[in-house]
Amino acid sequence: HPEAGRQHMLATAGGGLVSIYDNDHCGGHLDLSCILSNEPSEFSKGGPVTELTWVRTGDLFENEAVLAFAGTAGEIGII
Repeated sequence: HPEAGRQHMLATAGGGLVSIYDNDHCGGHLDLSCILSNEPSEFSKGGPVTELTWVRTGDLFENEAVLAFAGTAGEIGII
């Protein structure tokens, strides 16, 4: 994560999964913090995820990390 105070976080994408890891949350180990399965729904086509980027939020979400993802369906999702 590019923002100071959140640099202990990283995200990966593989297939239809987005995973967020936190290296500080549980005692300095690399722990799985969140996993999203990009399944089709009434709101999204779902499918493979190919792009990830952390979203800079400034003071809007002071204590939150926001991740945008996109894939072959041409949609952008936010976690």
